[in-house]
Amino acid sequence: MTIDKVKNLVVSVVGLISLLLPLAGNTASTHNHHHGHKMEHNTGQGAGKPGTQQDVDRTISVTMHDNMRYSLDGLRVKAGETIRFMITNKGKIPHEFTIGDRKSLLQHRDMMRKMPDMHHEKDNAITLNPGKFGELIWTFGHASDIQVACLIPGHYEAGMKFAVQVQHLK
Repeated sequence: MTIDKVKNLVVSVVGLISLLLPLAGNTASTHNHHHGHKMEHNTGQGAGKPGTQQDVDRTISVTMHDNMRYSLDGLRVKAGETIRFMITNKGKIPHEFTIGDRKSLLQHRDMMRKMPDMHHEKDNAITLNPGKFGELIWTFGHASDIQVACLIPGHYEAGMKFAVQVQHLK
């Protein structure tokens, strides 16, 4: 088996798991207080804050794909810069766009494993179903370990994330 076939198999298995995991969560005997509710993510110290339309410095289009990748491999921003992200899910399964520091993203990823049907449409995160489009406006803070990631179970582990490099003005 070639390396490309192995990669395709891994992506297919991760995609299948992400589709089936919510079904398993619905049959659990414990009551999930967040079932179907929208929740905010903790962004961590210094990752930034929600921005406003009038403060947008630039607009960046991002697409999400079922190969567990975003159209961006990385991003450079200035501390205090406000970005409007125009996000499209070009896949056949749900994906998420979440901004935060690495520690808070990993904590929330672990929470989503317990509540895989959680969807986000708040400040620093948006969940998009296949073929859907959304917008997120964010003013970046001073943290140096900011990432954008999909926290749907299995997606982060498959590589659906990228680093945001914050440039500090002198």
